[in-house]
Amino acid sequence: MKKLVYLISILVNFGLVLAQSSVTQGEGPALNVNNLSSIYQETFEGDPETMMQGALTFGQDGSWTGSLNNGAYLMENQNDATAVRYFYLGTSEGNAASVEVAAQYGSFSGAGLIYRFDVTTGNYFAFILSGPNSYALLKRNGDGLALMIEGSSAAIGQGANRLSIVDDAGEMKLYINETFVASVSDNEVVGNRAGLIAVGSGLFQLDNFSIYNYTQTQNTAPENPLAPKSSKVETTVATNQTTTAWTTQAPQQAMVLYYESTYKSDSETTIENLEFSITPQANGLWEVVRKAGDGSTETYYANAEGQLFENGQALDKSLFYYSAALWNFGESFFSQDMFSLEESEDAWFYSLNQEDLQLRSLYDKVNGILLEEQFCNTEFCETTRLLGMEEIDTSLASRF
Repeated sequence: MKKLVYLISILVNFGLVLAQSSVTQGEGPALNVNNLSSIYQETFEGDPETMMQGALTFGQDGSWTGSLNNGAYLMENQNDATAVRYFYLGTSEGNAASVEVAAQYGSFSGAGLIYRFDVTTGNYFAFILSGPNSYALLKRNGDGLALMIEGSSAAIGQGANRLSIVDDAGEMKLYINETFVASVSDNEVVGNRAGLIAVGSGLFQLDNFSIYNYTQTQNTAPENPLAPKSSKVETTVATNQTTTAWTTQAPQQAMVLYYESTYKSDSETTIENLEFSITPQANGLWEVVRKAGDGSTETYYANAEGQLFENGQALDKSLFYYSAALWNFGESFFSQDMFSLEESEDAWFYSLNQEDLQLRSLYDKVNGILLEEQFCNTEFCETTRLLGMEEIDTSLASRF
């Protein structure tokens, strides 16, 4: 199954900032427990006052009641569907954590791990089981607590299920019963504490909480970075005085673009043919109809710089969220302080290199159309290549 990838980015003056979060859900390698070395374990047996380094509460405390039952810690809240209760360890060691969770769930509720907790800001991630076969990742920052990921997994069984989080080469990977379900790259919440959390109403049982040192994998660059389509395209670095390259080159007439998209990860390779119909509109926007290989279509409206519009109102998203940047979006998108630029006689070549992702795009100088693009992170590479294009005569249609 092709992984569902969300590139969560911020547009500042329509310029792309790829510095917040990227999320991947789908299939991936199972957690190799041989790479885990335990440095703390809580089995909830023995002296209650020393459990979780003395952080737990017992009895009624606000909306919550804490108790022990058969070597597990119970957190119960039957009255307040908005309540959140968590406990974290004082230790800052380790780069992985796990806990076993069983629950009776309320309307929207769950329990599991709190991770990357920042004792200064109170920010954190929470990886929870949110239903009999569902999970969620919550993120708390200065704007409050919000849902970041939700999904279902066949790995979730009856009774207790083990949730695990592993920080691997800067990427936070999520597992249920050692089965990969999602990964997150995020540089906003970077605390170093872990613990337990329960959200909403319900009865939650937590057991066998552990913190580990995880032997990280080597974070290497993709083996096949994007190269120009032809040896004819020999690049030279453009100077800051070059202005043509940063000028928007949106299509001036209706056309259809045909691309081949190749998705490649360690576990799979898929190839899909895509078709984009681009039509300039009288209101200064461009209609883009994306037709996938299965025949399904999606329609977007964007301005020349790729900013999306809905009902005549500008959105805070770019067409790049949903497809490749199909034409040269210009300076407001390819921010000069982020992208490097090279040029040849007939093409522009933009590149963005960050620790966990690379984006490389090749554009025709004549009409600004995307010739080739490659997006890579530590999990996969996706390459889009232009196969052909045709112009559409809309003169007759415009009369009606």
